[in-house]
Amino acid sequence: MITNKKLNLKGYFNRRGGRLTQQRLIILQELSGLSSHPTAETVYRLVRKKFPKISLGTVYRNLNYLTNEGLIKQLKTNDDKFHFDAKFTDHLHFICQRCKKIYDLSKSQFLKSLKNYSGGQVKKIECYLFGICKKCKK
Repeated sequence: MITNKKLNLKGYFNRRGGRLTQQRLIILQELSGLSSHPTAETVYRLVRKKFPKISLGTVYRNLNYLTNEGLIKQLKTNDDKFHFDAKFTDHLHFICQRCKKIYDLSKSQFLKSLKNYSGGQVKKIECYLFGICKKCKK
């Protein structure tokens, strides 16, 4: 999936003075292929399938690095764990307070109205909605 983006990523890292390591590439590939919002431990288990010698510490360091570089998002939820998201289209996050699952909510009129805020220019929107999901509500 990232194969033709690999050159763009390599150029991005070079311009920023960093390196696109094999570990970073595999982490980005795994995250970009998920619609869930995994924890670092889950990313670690996925990445180990392709890179068996990688350590949990290396995954944590690379997730922090990729977050600081703006290539992934780090979500703090009420389960005291960080979750990661590689989807950068405008969307909200709904977090179920029972099962702790995180759902993406698509772009809505609410987001459009925020982007057109007359008091200034909105460049980034981060929003968490908390409640009970449909599955848990039943």
